[in-house]
Amino acid sequence: MKKLVLAGLMFGLVISAFASSDLDKIPLVDIPEAEKEIADSEAKVEELTTANQQMDAENQQLIEEVKTLEKQVVDMTPLMVSIREKGVELLSLSKKITDSTAAEQTRLAILKNDDLLRRMNETKSEITRAVFLKNKKIESNKRKISDNEMMVERLTDRITFLKAAVIKSKAVKEELDTYMNDMDAYLQQAEGYLQEIKDPKTLENQTQPVQ
Repeated sequence: MKKLVLAGLMFGLVISAFASSDLDKIPLVDIPEAEKEIADSEAKVEELTTANQQMDAENQQLIEEVKTLEKQVVDMTPLMVSIREKGVELLSLSKKITDSTAAEQTRLAILKNDDLLRRMNETKSEITRAVFLKNKKIESNKRKISDNEMMVERLTDRITFLKAAVIKSKAVKEELDTYMNDMDAYLQQAEGYLQEIKDPKTLENQTQPVQ
């Protein structure tokens, strides 16, 4: 009987420990659900990390392309200035020429020079537009990378939190399982004791006077 009383006291202490300990305020969780969320979050982190690596590589390539295009614009500028100057010279010369053949040659040269300058301006505009779009893409990638990094940070914190919660939940479950097993054993002992004292022969032996 004393053993049963002591066992009952131990069970009470275990329950009291469960109620008083908050384990740093980490909550208990549904273990399968938490482990699924951890797996999903880890997969998302890997996906975002891969995406960031791809966008970063794309940005490095775009930066090099922008440098090449900007250099082309720089290199074109002196040539365009020269073409404009040639145009002014040809126009001035055309006003002085009286020979019809020379005048026609000058006119054709002016047209050719103007056409070259026009195409150079168009090319410069196309390059400038390309640089604008590439820079815009670079900035867009940077924003996405930044957003992804913040998401990865949040997910990583969540994963760490859930893993701690799972560890705690498993530990509590293990303790609870042990407690319930001990409780079953305790109840079986108590039931056996009750059956023993209800046994008529036992009661008869307890009430029979000593000879």
